[in-house]
Amino acid sequence: MKIAGYLLFTAGLLALIVLVGYYGAAAIGSAILQVGWGLVLVALFHLVPLAADTFAWAYLLGRWKGTTFLDLLWLRWIKESVSTLLPVAQIGGDLVRLRLAIHRGLPGPIVGASLVVEFTTSLFALILFCLVGGALLFDRGVAGNTLTILLLAIGVSFALVVAFYVAQRAGLFTALLSLLVRAGPARGWAQLAGGASALDQGIREIYARRRDVVASSAWAFVGWVLGAGEVWLALYLLRAPVDLAGAVILESLIHGLRNAAFMVPAAVGVQEGGLVLLGAMIGLTPDTAIALSLIKRVRELALGVPGLLAWHFAESRRLLRQANGERK
Repeated sequence: MKIAGYLLFTAGLLALIVLVGYYGAAAIGSAILQVGWGLVLVALFHLVPLAADTFAWAYLLGRWKGTTFLDLLWLRWIKESVSTLLPVAQIGGDLVRLRLAIHRGLPGPIVGASLVVEFTTSLFALILFCLVGGALLFDRGVAGNTLTILLLAIGVSFALVVAFYVAQRAGLFTALLSLLVRAGPARGWAQLAGGASALDQGIREIYARRRDVVASSAWAFVGWVLGAGEVWLALYLLRAPVDLAGAVILESLIHGLRNAAFMVPAAVGVQEGGLVLLGAMIGLTPDTAIALSLIKRVRELALGVPGLLAWHFAESRRLLRQANGERK
């Protein structure tokens, strides 16, 4: 799996280089340079949808003594940093979040279960968001094969989410985890979450709190929508004539594409190519679309690198405390 990931990343990076070269590195670089310090605004704005995602998780996790919203925001930030910048699958970032949450005194089975349910509700919210983007695209006169393929992809994704939900409620997650337990991260997940049966029970208990699940789904949807604000801000700084509806189209469908290409680390090349194609549908030039993608990459680095450093510091501090305790 690691070799496949590196190969896909290399292929995506080559595709990105080809796209930049084909559409003009000078024009793309000039567009990014004109944004200037606006890149800081784009990075800071991302904290808004990040906070919404944290609220979505908080409803599933419940209330625990000694845990504040800022604690959960910190954990969500590090999870996103790991998932975005390191060549790991989605489970890698969540495994780090699970470890850090347990070190902060939260119960492993509850945290592990909340992360599984959060994945489900977030994906369901993304599908709804993609439907909104598809409807706005149709309203702009884009139809035919493009819309058919889009609706088919959304339909398949919805069916998979429903199947995953049914499997969780039926207790089949235990069997699934047993099959994956040899695959590195899944083994660590099972151990940290207190075993597959405890994780299964925790998932059922969370789904029994229907209001919290609905509230989590709503906040996840809000988080996706707020992400469109980040796209609109970046395009505004690029002086591109795209309204909020266009930003919703780009953000929703590009995230749908990124999730479909989850095997490619950071969706390198996939995001850039997707934005070029989608941008053309709403009147965005290819060089501006690639500049937008690179601005998103800069934002990922601006928030992700400090997140990785914070994770390293937290792990180092814990190991130091353990070492001092053993000496005593």
